[in-house]
Amino acid sequence: MRAALKSGGIVIMETYTVENLKIGKHGPKNREYLLEENELLRLFMDVGMKVIYYREMEINGEKAVASIIAQRVD
Repeated sequence: MRAALKSGGIVIMETYTVENLKIGKHGPKNREYLLEENELLRLFMDVGMKVIYYREMEINGEKAVASIIAQRVD
């Protein structure tokens, strides 16, 4: 992801977490396609991205997601 961005570039991403299996109204049902707690955050931090915003939450009892806004800084 980092290599795809120019210096100063920003990525906005939201994806489902394993908590979504408990809710089951939307999103993938295969655990392999769901992220563990803080996995998205660690992935971006491990490649040196500046995390501007991060959250994991359940939305309206219908889905569990992780959201991130991160920036490439050189």
